[in-house]
Amino acid sequence: LSRRLRALQELQITGTTDRQLRYALQSSINCALSEHWVGRLVVSGTEETPHFEAGSASVTLERDWKESWFLSLMARYYRDNGEVEDALLAENTAAPPLESFHTGLGLRWQGRQTSIKLFAGPYFARYQQTGPAFNTFPHLYQNRDWFTVQFAFAHEF
Repeated sequence: LSRRLRALQELQITGTTDRQLRYALQSSINCALSEHWVGRLVVSGTEETPHFEAGSASVTLERDWKESWFLSLMARYYRDNGEVEDALLAENTAAPPLESFHTGLGLRWQGRQTSIKLFAGPYFARYQQTGPAFNTFPHLYQNRDWFTVQFAFAHEF
């Protein structure tokens, strides 16, 4: 869009055997806030007939030092209305509606061919506590508060 503003629009259509097509749309905007600060916003939505809908939004603020070290702060919200029911099963065991929130702090080193990233933060998942799936799998679909840690290493040959 400009020297400081970039946008990306993605459309995904997924076909799965014995199910309707699933459509997903994701919009991303990256903005250079200043010489060393970048802001990112990602909004997405998914729909599958007959009744599945999901959406998410995330925001990231990143600071770089000498174009090799990057510190980031991220927050993401996700919500869906539960899995698509499987009509082939006698009892519906599809996941109930879910709402989650994830935030964290990341540190990344970027070399010419190698990068290393460490990211950590809390993750909160909240399921709707009703329906056949919850009654069948009460421990699987219980609300959880996690602390996540991610370590990633990449090298290009």
